[in-house]
Amino acid sequence: MEENDAEEAKRLMLKIAAILDEARTSYATHNRKLKELSLLRSKSSSHSHFFSAFSKTLTPLFDFQRRLASADRVVFFVSAFAVATTAAASDEFLDHFLKFLLAAAAASNKTARFRACQIVSEVSNSPFLSVSEQIFNL
Repeated sequence: MEENDAEEAKRLMLKIAAILDEARTSYATHNRKLKELSLLRSKSSSHSHFFSAFSKTLTPLFDFQRRLASADRVVFFVSAFAVATTAAASDEFLDHFLKFLLAAAAASNKTARFRACQIVSEVSNSPFLSVSEQIFNL
């Protein structure tokens, strides 16, 4: 049972990593990749498994010190995914994701704090959230 969970988590992380890798190349792929990632989340056995795999896959972005266009595209993509309303569990995902980002914003590593604040800024500036949702979700 535990082997199956570990195997599923690894498979999920590889699929998420492939989607993030393709999303970093161009903004033009983002709509298609948002749909793929949403489908992957909906097909996941549990939302907590998906979030765990998503956050582990995203962690290397917090260690990347240089500010490149590809990293900024991933930040934009991840924030767009977090506020997307296509899945029923988007509010739960956004709640977990913001808690993850707030923990990263308090890290001792300057780069991790920067990336966390950059993603929070993109999420809060998202046109998908109304002003009241921004206030109460943050």
